[in-house]
Amino acid sequence: RCDVIIHLFEDAQKVCVEEGICDCGAQIVAVEYKQDKSKLPGGVAELSGCVFCASYFTPLVEKHRAVTRPPGSRAPRGRGGRGRSRGKPKPPKDKMAQLAAYFV
Repeated sequence: RCDVIIHLFEDAQKVCVEEGICDCGAQIVAVEYKQDKSKLPGGVAELSGCVFCASYFTPLVEKHRAVTRPPGSRAPRGRGGRGRSRGKPKPPKDKMAQLAAYFV
């Protein structure tokens, strides 16, 4: 399983993989930003090139490695919750009130 995480082109409006292939073997990527949010050099809205070789894409690409935890380090599941209460108990009626309610 691969543990590499790559964050590309934050706030980009559109990112497309094109048919062209770079000398390094990676496919060419086209990036489009909104005019006011462009992070490309010179404030250009659209640019295409190799993610790994193009120097103008270098500040926009972040490469990280995922850190895996050992299987026993996750939190224990426990035995579940205690359930819900049934509400406040009603005070018991006296015997005469119960008989009166029965015969009415």
